[in-house]
Order: sequence, then C-alpha cells, then structure tokens
Amino acid sequence: MTPSEKILDILNQRPANLMEWGYNTPTEFPDGLKYWVNTFAYHPGWVRVVYEDAEGCYFIKAAETEYGYYQEVSFVQEDELFEVLDKLVHEGFTDEEVEEIRRRWWKK
Repeated sequence: MTPSEKILDILNQRPANLMEWGYNTPTEFPDGLKYWVNTFAYHPGWVRVVYEDAEGCYFIKAAETEYGYYQEVSFVQEDELFEVLDKLVHEGFTDEEVEEIRRRWWKK
C-alpha cells in the first residue's frame, strides 16, 4: 500500500468528520496526499500529509488561504494521525502541543 493510499484509508474511516472539514479535491503524490478543507474555524485552505519512510512517521503542513495562517506538525505517528488532522483543521495547535507530539515520537 502506498503512503497516499494509507492516508486515504485512515481518512475514509471517518466520513462524518470529512464532511465537517469540507474535505475535497484529494490529490495523491508518491509520498503522501494533499486536500482542501473549508470549515468555520479554519476557513478555506489546504492540508498536505507526507509520510517520511526514513523516520516512519507523518509530517503535516496546513495553510489557510484567506488570512495566511500556516502550521506544520511533524513526527506524527500513524495511530494519532486522524486526531492530529482533526484538531489542526478545527482549531490549530499551540507551539507547546506541537512540541509534545515531537517529544512522544522521540521517546518511542
């Protein structure tokens, strides 16, 4: 299974959440997936999820197109990928929360 197929599989397990996000236009590429969202909290924007094979984890970039909000979350483990994406789309992360995700990765 390619990284983009794996990400799509994880996302498609919760279709109600995808509808909340205004999820659309998924674009597959060799190491991940990019898609558009449109929620009340996040406004229109895109999310890009990349699987880093060497690290065995995901790197997420999100950009809101209306006000220029941009956030990156790295070292996301597969079992927490959907929850991280959901929080990122709905409200974003504080710097401390992003650092905690990194710490969990490096402790494993």
